Amino acid sequence: MLLSTGEELDCPPRLGTPRNYDRRTLGGEVGEIARRMGRPLMPWQQYVADVALEVDDDDELVYDEVDLAVPRRQGKTDLILPVGVWRCRVAVKRWGPQNVYYTAQSGMAARRKWKEDQVKRIDRSPWGPLGRTKPAVAGRFAEVRFDNNDPGIFWANDSTWRPAPPTETAGHGDDADLPLIDEAFAHVDDRVEQAYGPAMLTRQSAQLWAFSAAGTDRSVYWWRKVLRGRAMVEAGRFDSPICFLEWSVGDDEDPFDPETWWRRLPALGHTITEAKIQAELDKVRAGDVGEVEAFDADDAAGDVGMERFLRPYCGIWCRTPKIAESRQRVIPMAQWLHEENLYAGRAPVRAEVFGVGVSPDAGTAAVGFGASVDGGRCHLGVLDHRPGAGVGWVRDVVAEIRSKAPSASVCINPRTSAAQLIADLERDGVELVKMSALDNAAACGALKTAVVEHTVRYRRQSALETAVDVAAKRDLHGGWAWDASASLGDIAPLEAVTAAFHAWRSVKRVGRTSLW
Repeated sequence: MLLSTGEELDCPPRLGTPRNYDRRTLGGEVGEIARRMGRPLMPWQQYVADVALEVDDDDELVYDEVDLAVPRRQGKTDLILPVGVWRCRVAVKRWGPQNVYYTAQSGMAARRKWKEDQVKRIDRSPWGPLGRTKPAVAGRFAEVRFDNNDPGIFWANDSTWRPAPPTETAGHGDDADLPLIDEAFAHVDDRVEQAYGPAMLTRQSAQLWAFSAAGTDRSVYWWRKVLRGRAMVEAGRFDSPICFLEWSVGDDEDPFDPETWWRRLPALGHTITEAKIQAELDKVRAGDVGEVEAFDADDAAGDVGMERFLRPYCGIWCRTPKIAESRQRVIPMAQWLHEENLYAGRAPVRAEVFGVGVSPDAGTAAVGFGASVDGGRCHLGVLDHRPGAGVGWVRDVVAEIRSKAPSASVCINPRTSAAQLIADLERDGVELVKMSALDNAAACGALKTAVVEHTVRYRRQSALETAVDVAAKRDLHGGWAWDASASLGDIAPLEAVTAAFHAWRSVKRVGRTSLW
């Protein structure tokens, strides 16, 4: 396997998923789009496109997610724009009409950037001008709508490009092929990403991009991604469906030294100059009491003034979220992500049983599944997860399950908010497996044991991994169980797969064979 970490670049990423030259890439097509739009990609941008858009032998994208950590003013927009146009104008020939969603730190900011940056650039490109008053017709590539109800670019080939607010309802009811999450540091949780999960589920080569400079102690969503990406790269785990690339100043480097800037700022010498970076530093220093004699990470982390330079321009996290503080996770991520547990196959699994998880406030629910794979091991996964959508939709999903597998079992814990679903599901004739407190403790303990001993399988799903990462536990009848109230985030997906695991163990004992 021939890998490259970007050594050929004048400014390679400090950490990153390497380019696998055994694979073909579609990055060159994006580079051509950028050239035709009048702004050819810089070397670092072309490298990102080449790595992110690698394809397998079936011409499918290798990576489901691209996380790009890069300081401000380095050209993220000039990369994302041709990637989106490529989706709508070129990828459509491979995978059919494409739906691109762009979101930023707020709905207003997303719409402003979409209108001022993206629409104007496309309007002046070979794919413009964009029609304003009527649907795309012969001679026009697309029309653009600015109305409040449904703004977007609507291409003649049925692809769309819409601005979207960073809410849990973004993407609901629609398919999503390329969600673009800009300014990812601004999000305090992952509801914006989880909202797109179901919208991407059935799409061919769907890919989520999240990109941002470094964040603050409120940037829980982005900090988790950065920690996950760094751990993945440092461990040499390049079989992941997640592509992570980071340009930043390291802990052992001086962020005030121009030599460091040339090593870590990939647009330096292309679209920005050393003098401009120095001017930004001088402005921050002018607002401080005294001068900074030398770099000290502890001093900088407590200096709000200097943070205005270190965070956006050097990619340094001066203040990190509390989620990153040392604590003992119930299931360490290193165990959860062990290669013997991860299912890399693309073939769909045939689910036998299902479980339901509901948040304490009944605002979020998830449906998990269990199936037998690889000689009798249990394969677990999240079938559906809808943050902020309540619980009513679960009944419809279960009805769809029973239309294909009438005897499928559905497991619910009556001691959680999922109990409100029991009466309706029983009226619908659903065979429910109700977990007792002892069942719950046994299922939680058995799931952890299965993870540690590699007797369970699952695909990588961001909602499930996040739930595992933030989950807390409570003592229960000599064992323990998940504690949603004490957890640091939404664990409905984890509770759903735990319920499905309990049902699978019961089904396995009785030999049930109903399939989904």
